[in-house]
Amino acid sequence: QQANLQKLSRDLERYENLNKAEATSDINLQNARLGQKQANLSLKSAESQLKSTQKSIAQTNIVAPISGTLTEKKIELGSVLAPGT
Repeated sequence: QQANLQKLSRDLERYENLNKAEATSDINLQNARLGQKQANLSLKSAESQLKSTQKSIAQTNIVAPISGTLTEKKIELGSVLAPGT
């Protein structure tokens, strides 16, 4: 999403220059501005979701249903688990 925002920002700059030279319409410039704003909002939303997910992961605890000693490890750090795994 960052790459998309960078591309749209460059496109907006090009359309602004073209518009100043009267080489493109105002509608094209407005569309470029809108696209850049939408990409910026999308990036901010993704960053917010990432922070929320990181906070949830940091607060996650795995608790065994019974006490005992671990004799075998069937998963590795970073593995995705589901109930009953």
